[in-house]
Amino acid sequence: ITWVDDTHALAVFSSQKAAHEAIKSYSPMLQMRQVINGTRQSKIKAREFKDVLLPYKKRPPTTGSVARNLISGALGIKTNLTNEQKIKDRNVLKEAREQKRLKAKQIQDVWEGN
Repeated sequence: ITWVDDTHALAVFSSQKAAHEAIKSYSPMLQMRQVINGTRQSKIKAREFKDVLLPYKKRPPTTGSVARNLISGALGIKTNLTNEQKIKDRNVLKEAREQKRLKAKQIQDVWEGN
């Protein structure tokens, strides 16, 4: 929770589903709405702290290919990876890049209210 002023605060939830459930729940003490429907000050504050307000995210999948290439290049030796292992490593990295791109698009859509 980040305070905008004395009467407004921004709350960040771990998922879109959790945020929607919180908005749907009734509380006589709180009035909750999406940032897109918030006050002008709230929108400005949200943009200022966009990176800070994002929920924690897990580390993306990685492979040892970069480290393996750096070490083998420095030592002047050839790696003994099979083509299948190389293809698997490339596919893991390709999938991670695609997931990152989709996640960035989802975040952009949330900020734009889509």
